[in-house]
Amino acid sequence: MILPLTAAQREIWLAHKLTEDTSTLNVGCYFEIAGSLDIPLLQQAAESAIAEAETLHFRFEDSDEDGPRQVFVPGRTHPLAYIDLQCSSDPEGGAQQWMQGDLTSPVDLETGPLFRQALLGLAAERHFWYLRVHHLVMDGYGVFLLGQRVAEIYSAAVAGRELKPSTFGSLPDFIAKDAEYQNSDEYRSDRKYWLSEYSYPDIVTPSLSNAKANGQALRISGELSAPVFDRLSQRAAAEGVRWPALIATALGLYLSKTMATSDVSMGLTVTGRTGRETRSTPIHTSNVVPLKLELSPWTTLSELARTTAEKMLNALGAQRYRGEDILRDLGLRGTNGQFGWHLNIIPFDYALPFGDHPAVLRTLSLGAVNDLGVYVYSNAGGSGLRIEFEANPARYSAAEAAAHHQRFLQVLTQLAEAESGDLALSRIQVADAAERAQVLQSEWNSSFLPARLETVLDLIEEQVARTPHAPAVLAGDIELTYKQLNTEANRYARVLVASGVRVDDVVGVAVPRSVDMVVAILAILKAGAAYLPIDLDYPPARIAHIVNDSGVTCIVTSEAGRRAGPRRMPGSSGLIM
Repeated sequence: MILPLTAAQREIWLAHKLTEDTSTLNVGCYFEIAGSLDIPLLQQAAESAIAEAETLHFRFEDSDEDGPRQVFVPGRTHPLAYIDLQCSSDPEGGAQQWMQGDLTSPVDLETGPLFRQALLGLAAERHFWYLRVHHLVMDGYGVFLLGQRVAEIYSAAVAGRELKPSTFGSLPDFIAKDAEYQNSDEYRSDRKYWLSEYSYPDIVTPSLSNAKANGQALRISGELSAPVFDRLSQRAAAEGVRWPALIATALGLYLSKTMATSDVSMGLTVTGRTGRETRSTPIHTSNVVPLKLELSPWTTLSELARTTAEKMLNALGAQRYRGEDILRDLGLRGTNGQFGWHLNIIPFDYALPFGDHPAVLRTLSLGAVNDLGVYVYSNAGGSGLRIEFEANPARYSAAEAAAHHQRFLQVLTQLAEAESGDLALSRIQVADAAERAQVLQSEWNSSFLPARLETVLDLIEEQVARTPHAPAVLAGDIELTYKQLNTEANRYARVLVASGVRVDDVVGVAVPRSVDMVVAILAILKAGAAYLPIDLDYPPARIAHIVNDSGVTCIVTSEAGRRAGPRRMPGSSGLIM
């Protein structure tokens, strides 16, 4: 059996061909199972579920006539290997190292393997069931469907009850429906929506780099406690929205403040599954569509939350239209095929029972991250949220990613503690206390300098003593050394004092920019007076106002100034010298 690729698969195929490190397209996770297991029975359950999942039995090839296609491989198996780490000095560390090593393995689409699984035994009652699959085959939701089916088969066998038939959808039917959508009115309507909603030229992120993903992403994980999450949910309900909309609101606000912009664009991860059959087929359909928000310092929490919720709802209505096509249609120069930071909210519990033993899904990678991905998981029993950042290491250092993660948690906490939806978003702080202190109180913004009690004249005298023959003033062909400057200033100061200038008098300076101007200013200061610059190009009325208002006792000018101006300055009672 030979089948064409879906629209989503074609994009991953293209990404695989263009990337240098094909391991970045691996989806990796593990189920942490607490309790003793019947390992042979689990191996049989995995074998049965894999046999039902049609996508795991195809390889991919490029055809000159039809382009990329998937070819059924009869008899293909993916046995569940058991790796015993119980005798290791660090079983969990060894398990993590082994999984990361496998996750970074390059993949050949034609020869595979595109899927691998292993059961890692850390203790008699603790196991990691590891799964790794290429994104071309399955997305994260598809892996969960597979894990769910294995848990059903295993639990039925342990309990000795009849197994329900598989609900996996048919791969050929799924591909046919995908092709039908590409030629439907729904497709054209979705395209029209995205073209009308998002017509802007550039997408920016907090990163200053545009480097492509190379290697596994940096992962930062943290918790939003149950009490804070409860308050966040209550605040969302008070605004008439669900809590995922408030998470998106917080991220939009954080990006706006971090980049100092009122227009924010981010990616929103959607399943791309709109019907029962598509929601039951373990295949890659996930999509990233843009979420554009506009906000100002006066925007309130209530306004942004409701706008965000509405935009998210509209996006879900058009989620089957590929994000890659949106970028191409709009001619957006995005961050290597994405919309900047992208948000992936998983609002349901990924916990599964294997018999009487609970298991929790832990993600290792959900595929390539070109910039930074924000992943939000609902903890078991609604006990808070797990918030993970995956960052492209070519764009962010580990410290930068950790700082962004910590600040985002702070923003979420502030929204949860908001007493009213009327809170202006300008009141939300992004920087933490240490960062604010660094900016406001540290050397970054400190204007403190040790004060010197010397006057300008003292500093000039010191410089004369240190470097008497060094050039002090240069104007055209005229140059004075520090000693010459000081000598001339002293001479003119004596002339001023002899002419009646006293301490605290104001003396006008009507001299063009020149060596004479510098000498005149120093001479006035040495006489104990203050100097007032006067521009002889000013209108006479303006000069008269300056002279009268300042109360100058006399005005120092040059021969050129004497010829350019009147014998007596307008309004001046002092003589021109």
